[in-house]
Amino acid sequence: MAAAFGKLFYRQLTVKAPDSFPQVPGKTYIITGANSGLGLEAARTLSRLNAAKLILGVRTISKGEEAKQSILASTKRDASTIEVWPLDLNSYSSVIEFAQRCETLDRIDGVLENAGVDLKKFEKSADSGDELTIKTNVLSTVLLGILLLPKLRDVSLRYGIVPILSMVSSQVHAMVKFPEAKDPNIFDTLNDEKKTKMSERYFLSKLVLMFAFREMSDKMTASGKKGKVIFNNVAPGLCYSGLHRNNPDIEAGPQALMMKTIARSTVDGSAFVLPALFVGEDGHGKYINDGKAEEPSSYVRSKCGQEAQKKVWKEIMQKLEAVSPGVERLI
Repeated sequence: MAAAFGKLFYRQLTVKAPDSFPQVPGKTYIITGANSGLGLEAARTLSRLNAAKLILGVRTISKGEEAKQSILASTKRDASTIEVWPLDLNSYSSVIEFAQRCETLDRIDGVLENAGVDLKKFEKSADSGDELTIKTNVLSTVLLGILLLPKLRDVSLRYGIVPILSMVSSQVHAMVKFPEAKDPNIFDTLNDEKKTKMSERYFLSKLVLMFAFREMSDKMTASGKKGKVIFNNVAPGLCYSGLHRNNPDIEAGPQALMMKTIARSTVDGSAFVLPALFVGEDGHGKYINDGKAEEPSSYVRSKCGQEAQKKVWKEIMQKLEAVSPGVERLI
């Protein structure tokens, strides 16, 4: 973990944000968590690049509308190019309804699953009983990604393109241990407040998401389904963003000095996310960190990590099948 932090520190200070992207006229993008932070700035950039339509998936519509107006004010685009749709990753029904609404779109060229939380207080989801960080950052994120695959494949076949589905990850997946992997049921342990360290929960959620991403991308490759979709995982580094709104340490606590020293601006952070939406087919299944494909942590790639990955995936599918029967067959 010390080596991973040292690597993060060095790269934060030395790697410069990408400063140019290709124009995207005629293309449609979906960005979740788009009312603030990296999602908002990524949407703003895509608008400047002449995206034909942007779908902003947000929990609070009023905040989404404010984000839309902010983007329009800076890009001078027509209001019809941006739509604000409700999406609450704390609610499986909201995720399912959002995915169903996406079926009405003529095309989707890219999806950036950016929404996430960094909570410091243990709280469970009302509709599933799962701890909210895990529910939001892993379970609902994976569910939405899977539910969108049939539409993305259909778009691929109709337009002869390869849509991109990207989940926002983090380098911090390498900075946490995973003793829960040895328990009979991983998610039972993750949902036990007495066994939870909320100071590590965000880090752990990104590790669990990494496992899910790798398993899902492998299954997509092996599925043989018609219609190509590029699926990747992107890490923007340590950035100022709406993610930290529930973490008082960022402004006045022990993490404040680190943030002031090495954290990237929200705009730069979004620039490190956007490369995930511009990769070629060789970008499928890749972890994109600081704008380039690289390997995840050594633990993820180890034999123990592979065993944990299979176990995590099995338990995730058991949960998601209960709320959306047949979901695994969509992969």
